[in-house]
Amino acid sequence: MDVFGNILDMDGNSKDIHGNLINIEDYFKLEGELVNDYQRISVYTKMLAKNVGAGYLHYNVVLASHLLAFTAYKCLENEMGLEDVFELLKYKEKDVKIDITSFRTRLYDILKLLKEMESKEEIIIENNLKKSIDDIIQHGLKNLGAFHVEKVLYVKKDYVKTEDFGLLYYYSNRLSFLNDKL
Repeated sequence: MDVFGNILDMDGNSKDIHGNLINIEDYFKLEGELVNDYQRISVYTKMLAKNVGAGYLHYNVVLASHLLAFTAYKCLENEMGLEDVFELLKYKEKDVKIDITSFRTRLYDILKLLKEMESKEEIIIENNLKKSIDDIIQHGLKNLGAFHVEKVLYVKKDYVKTEDFGLLYYYSNRLSFLNDKL
């Protein structure tokens, strides 16, 4: 897209929603003269923000690590009756765990929603999310927080745990657009 949020063709020419070529210099003219119109610039900025936001969602690639973090946070939110992330931060990580069965069930439900969204071309999901739940968990855990000393998530026997609520929340936010769909 160009700086106004218009579609670009392969040659970098701006086009309107009907596919007609646009001369973006005209955006800065009034009666054929270049002018500095702050109100108009404000409107163009809002148009661009809207288009960037829509493009971000459309071209968002959901990774297994995003899915695992979001699922874990949603499980904690549900099981602990959390109103916001600040309530979670009152607890010690070592004292909190998620039952693996409820985690897997929730993961399956969220994955189903993501696949429906992908079928409507609203998002893109990585190929690893088209594998079995066990493969998704294994792949997501391997990549989740690979750059951190603390484990964002790990599986121990019959439960899932975290060593850092802040990191878990950070990674879960990548799928926060799902909050109003659940």
